[in-house]
Amino acid sequence: MSLQVNSTSVSAVNYRGPVGYSVVGTPTISAGVVSNTTSSNYVRIEESFNGINSDFELSVKFTTGTLTALATVIGFQGTDTKLAIEANKKLVFLLGGVDAGGDTSNVNIRPSESYYLDDNTTYYVVVKKTDTTLRIAISTDKTNWTENTKDIPDTVVSMKVPTQVRFGAANAFSGGAYDMNETYIKVNGKLWFWQPREVTKLQYNGTDVWTAGS
Repeated sequence: MSLQVNSTSVSAVNYRGPVGYSVVGTPTISAGVVSNTTSSNYVRIEESFNGINSDFELSVKFTTGTLTALATVIGFQGTDTKLAIEANKKLVFLLGGVDAGGDTSNVNIRPSESYYLDDNTTYYVVVKKTDTTLRIAISTDKTNWTENTKDIPDTVVSMKVPTQVRFGAANAFSGGAYDMNETYIKVNGKLWFWQPREVTKLQYNGTDVWTAGS
């Protein structure tokens, strides 16, 4: 399997203006790793994700705790869109869409119907969406990937736009952790969200310039 995900290439480049995350409550954050999230302790991107109706790529590194029930890994506020671990320990990405009549028309995809997540294990997940397809891949080592691709039905005419993107807020990801150093979102090939371990916010002619730390 040849899916290329190279987070070091992301951290080696200075990007102009990607959004970062804000902290709600008191999750534990150490060297860019977020843990101990609950419904009142989590991190979020406080931007409407208009890119959901464009080509986008979501990459996240997370570690499971003890999986006993539905856990929302990443929730897209105000929509059905989410990356979640189901009660049977399968990973699923649900894309919240609407049909021509404005009614809900969602699309879900799993890496494989026979792929089950383990407790206390680190995973790398990549979700890619184009106008016509949805793709998901999962790995424990960034070398060997299990992936799946699904066509987005013609009946789905648009995606509901999330008002925020939340990590660990709904169906608390109990005991789990996110490594934000290796988590990002790209829209049309350009970085939209990335906040690594150390970020310095600079100003140049009134415009924010975000420079990656060491």
